Amino acid sequence: MSNQTFSRSVEGRSQTALPEIGKLRLSEVTDAPFIFKLVNEQMAKTFRVNDPEQIVYLIENSVLAITQFNELGDIIGFISAREYPLIPSVHPSAWEEYVWAKYKAIDMNGRNTLFLHLLCWKIDYSREVVDNMLKSIFMHDPYVQYIAFIKTVVGCLQLVPGSSRPEGSFHRMQATARGIPGERLPGMYVADRKEVSPRLRVRRAVEEDNDDIVPIIDRHSTRLRELYGDYYVSELISRHPESERTLLVCEYKEVAVGVISLNTEINFEALEESYDLSPFAGLRHTDSEFSKSPKDTESLVDPGSTTESCYYLETLDWPSKEEVEKEESDNVTILKERSSSASSAYYSNIVYIDWINEEEEIEFDIINIDSDLLRLPPDFFSRRIKKPWITTGLLKCMKHRDKLHVKQRKNPSDEVLERIYKSSLPRKILNMRNTPPQDPPLGLSPHSFGLPKRNQEIETIILNLKPGSAVGIDDDTALLFSSDTWEGAFSSAQKGLNTVVECPGNVFYKNLTDSRTETVEILDESKIFYPKKETKKPAIGMGKPDNVTRYTGSSNAILLELFAMDPEMDERYGFDMLEVAFELFPDKNYLILCLPSRQPPYPLLEHFTLVAPLSGRTRFINESLYVAHVNSVTGRMRVRPGETYDINGMGSIVDHACRRDVILDLFDNSLRMRNLESFVFLCENVPVGVAIIGPLENGPAIRTQYDLQPEPRWPNTDGIVLAGVLSPVMEPHTRWFFREIMRRTRYTTLFWRVQTFAKGESAPSRNLMSLTERMVPVRPRRLMPNMTGSKRLDKIFKDVESPFALWIIERPMTTLPKVNVNNSIVIVGASRTGLAFLETLIMGPAAKYLTFTNITLVSDYGLPMVSEYLKAAETSLPREGRYTDQYLRRLPFSFYADIMVASLVKIDRKKRCLHFRGGGIKYYDELVLCVGKQFQHPEYLKESLMLANEIKKGKPCDRMLMDNPKYQPDKVPNPSELPVNMMLVNSLSQANMSFNKLLHMISEKKDDLNSENPVVVYGDCIEAYCCMAALLELGVMSWEIVFVEPFPSDDVNKMRINCFNDEDVDERVQESLDILGIRVYRKYRLSKWTCLNERIYSLRLMSLTHCINLPCFALFYFGLKAINIHAFKAINECGLVYDGGLVVGPHFETNDPHIYGAGTCTQYSRKLYASRYKHRYFSSEDVGGALAQLFLRHFDPFVVMNPDFAPCPSELLPRYDSTMLRNFSHSSIPEGLRVDMSSSREWKPVMKFESPILIAGTFPGPLYYMKLRKPGRDVPMEVQKNLPHQVPTVKS
Repeated sequence: MSNQTFSRSVEGRSQTALPEIGKLRLSEVTDAPFIFKLVNEQMAKTFRVNDPEQIVYLIENSVLAITQFNELGDIIGFISAREYPLIPSVHPSAWEEYVWAKYKAIDMNGRNTLFLHLLCWKIDYSREVVDNMLKSIFMHDPYVQYIAFIKTVVGCLQLVPGSSRPEGSFHRMQATARGIPGERLPGMYVADRKEVSPRLRVRRAVEEDNDDIVPIIDRHSTRLRELYGDYYVSELISRHPESERTLLVCEYKEVAVGVISLNTEINFEALEESYDLSPFAGLRHTDSEFSKSPKDTESLVDPGSTTESCYYLETLDWPSKEEVEKEESDNVTILKERSSSASSAYYSNIVYIDWINEEEEIEFDIINIDSDLLRLPPDFFSRRIKKPWITTGLLKCMKHRDKLHVKQRKNPSDEVLERIYKSSLPRKILNMRNTPPQDPPLGLSPHSFGLPKRNQEIETIILNLKPGSAVGIDDDTALLFSSDTWEGAFSSAQKGLNTVVECPGNVFYKNLTDSRTETVEILDESKIFYPKKETKKPAIGMGKPDNVTRYTGSSNAILLELFAMDPEMDERYGFDMLEVAFELFPDKNYLILCLPSRQPPYPLLEHFTLVAPLSGRTRFINESLYVAHVNSVTGRMRVRPGETYDINGMGSIVDHACRRDVILDLFDNSLRMRNLESFVFLCENVPVGVAIIGPLENGPAIRTQYDLQPEPRWPNTDGIVLAGVLSPVMEPHTRWFFREIMRRTRYTTLFWRVQTFAKGESAPSRNLMSLTERMVPVRPRRLMPNMTGSKRLDKIFKDVESPFALWIIERPMTTLPKVNVNNSIVIVGASRTGLAFLETLIMGPAAKYLTFTNITLVSDYGLPMVSEYLKAAETSLPREGRYTDQYLRRLPFSFYADIMVASLVKIDRKKRCLHFRGGGIKYYDELVLCVGKQFQHPEYLKESLMLANEIKKGKPCDRMLMDNPKYQPDKVPNPSELPVNMMLVNSLSQANMSFNKLLHMISEKKDDLNSENPVVVYGDCIEAYCCMAALLELGVMSWEIVFVEPFPSDDVNKMRINCFNDEDVDERVQESLDILGIRVYRKYRLSKWTCLNERIYSLRLMSLTHCINLPCFALFYFGLKAINIHAFKAINECGLVYDGGLVVGPHFETNDPHIYGAGTCTQYSRKLYASRYKHRYFSSEDVGGALAQLFLRHFDPFVVMNPDFAPCPSELLPRYDSTMLRNFSHSSIPEGLRVDMSSSREWKPVMKFESPILIAGTFPGPLYYMKLRKPGRDVPMEVQKNLPHQVPTVKS
């Protein structure tokens, strides 16, 4: 086409108005046919794309695949980016050397560069579409600076012949080769962030910015304007120049569009009482960090002063200046003697985690990493030093201190301190900025902090710097109750990850960051004081937790008080101000931010690390602390294969791992074995992490057992992470770390697995992985028996006997943002509804990018599973739903939720906290009550139930009205004590304890158990029949069992239907009991019992015509089934509406907007006229899953911030189904079996659930029973047979 013809065609197109450019989204496989239509001949040759299947491959394997739409919803552009160039002759791991050598592009590296593997667009839109897609990549990853692609076909100089404008953002870089013209060599086209998506200009705020900044802040909150007037920004800048507060603004077209407020005054004491700051050395500078004990020192500064330096006097025999100078040469020798091997040997003898008992089962959490897991090597700092910062006086004092404490018990932290000071070399700050040499860098960790006061809404606080506090030894083994994270579940969640090896010192760790490390504050060479331990225990009633670790030293952190962006601007531009904040304070390494836990997440938090709270904290109870380190934001990072010379330095990286030697052995083996590979993560050329990868064994079996595709996309591309260690401060870069590993290996999918209930060295608390948080948990499948007899299928399912939890990460997941939801969600009750809610919340459709970091499950017995249990205990429980013991063992509940073994006794709705039996307190933001119904004591609410029955029969209610001054609210009586030999079986844990107790009773009094003194099973339910089968399996003789069945009921209004709802089944079961010789008393009810020494001696049974006394060795009671009396009391006394059950609305809401109810304990409000749709009539898994879906829609920022998503509440999830086939997304399932959640939009008063109801059990005989019926109220079988359109009944 000639230039004139092309220009005329462009003019003709311009006359027709094109639809405006619309939205972008991540590409889907279904887009491939439409994308292929945009690929012309030149694009096909350049990017080697010849059919839609290749586009499908790109979508599934690209780092980022983005589709551009116009306003009509038509696809007008597509871009696919990967981490290596499209050059078949260059291995993906070698492209950096190739680009540096051929194109002299030394600034391009694996962290800041992506390569395009396909770029296509609709020609009519030209450059606007291309730039929009490039900008979306730059905005998606703020660390990407260059986007490039290679044109290897010499004749294809332009992707659109005759039009160079669409590629205007790319500049050509010519390859160089001797003897070959540049035009004949492949050209690299590079798009620079500065040209496509320039960063905003960031500067200090001035008075004139007041009119721009105040409206921006007002869009988020008007509190500041109401308190300080319309010109508070101007007054803050002009009238308070002495303030420690600094305002930064970012401007677009010379107008301020964003603002942050920074402050250097921080209340470290308050933070130390609430959060584990040991990974960050207490946010202090460690080189001048010596702690003093207040009782041995005297402050020369007023305690309320905010002076930066605090001076102390101490009466000790200090060395003279002459003595110090005399030993200078000796100190130089000491520096040389310290080596990395000595470091490894030293740490191997220190037990920092001696509180762990291998035989104990420790619940832990991958969200809150323990501070003692990892420390970075001293080399990490010594390589950054420019000038010596250790004075001879300090070295002398260190030696003198050893003499002073020679009679004291040797403390490992003293040796750590001495070792660091003696082995330190000249340092410099990791980001290579010129800062005072006395301020070496600290551990890397991202958590930001802006402290709004708890009861003052959005008003910011200046955190006062407290002068020299004493250092105490942290002892979190005690489980405190008055905390936001209560008891052992969360405490061990924080501590249990000692195997989850993350460096508390983070990338720039100093050994002083350990909570057990003591620090000293250096004043000058003539007044140096040594560290002393003191555990401050406040007086009763002071409201401060015990055993608080205190740090001293100059501040090493900045407080981010305020962050706001104009709604028209992308909040991701806030990263630009984050970089400038560190440049503005070159002597500070940390940026901290504290947010209310209910604060929705925003993009800036992706660059921060969440700090683990302390158990027992009384301040910042509903606050989340974040920290970001300067090197995580501005440092240079890279990944390389492990080398032999890394072995010496590797020991110091994993010093605090429980299985340190195992990691070192794996690393050593990876250097010698071809099937193992190791990779080292470096920041500023210092190792800060390591990963060891191997091939996945039994891949088909694992993929079959979990919700994954049956085969990988390519053979032998599944790998498993054998060990992964990374500094916590580098946590925001974890997924990039995985991406680099995949680039350098053949693996496209990486797995990690752990046996959640293993013991010993395989215990989950001793795992070798700290990268799990950025991986995605995988749901297990409900396995079906092998009906075909195929031995191959038996081989696939052979690992079912040793279940494990599984995590996975694929290349497309490595660029997805990881969003933390910090809302405190408390689930009361480990019922099937509660477990389904928890499973969907943490493993649902949003698990790839959404993590709930503050979930607590409260239950009387924890999770309904036991590490070791009797077979009879499992037999005694009917199987309902999918939550079998094997299934639960493959769910990582203990990694994401704090499991609290406690009984709820009170709900304080005003303070939003729960009170537990024994004095525990747990605060919540959202409370979910799934307490269900259990078998209760026969005396359960006896008087209240009798009165209710009489009122139903017509007796007038004579209760006093509430407006009467003499009115007193009803008090729920305390539960009655159970006799020793009475058993209530409601869970596997209870069943196991009951049968173990029975065995113990039989062994003690073997002769007492006989036909005259039998074991009595009482109840009219399937559980009673299962219990008898369990007793027979336990070894109890059939003539030693008596079955009392209170059927039919005395209530003449009740239908006389047996528990099976089938006369034929009932007849067959009764016949089996007769054959076995089990005595049966039908139509008898328990009237009372006689106790002797707290044991039931005999039972009085009543029928309409008879009364008998039955001797009793033990009683298994399956009579009254109701809500737990403690939960019932808490619900009633807190003001929640209760009408035969907790009253809820159509979307699980109660009369409190922060409390939800679900499951069999609930009742719909009467105004809904929905008595046929009670939760008890449907699958509990459906009910819990539907509630979790509502929570996901509420907390998912990509849904909440989408203006197009605003469904009417009555249309929200009108139907819900959790059956396997309907949720199974494999391509082999026909489209007709898949359910579209949005297909049914007709209004319904309440949700309708469609999964079938399944119950199965083992009866005496043995008889194996299973019933599968449609959801809803169970209709009597005889009635069903008489309904029209019934299929014939088949009996076998």
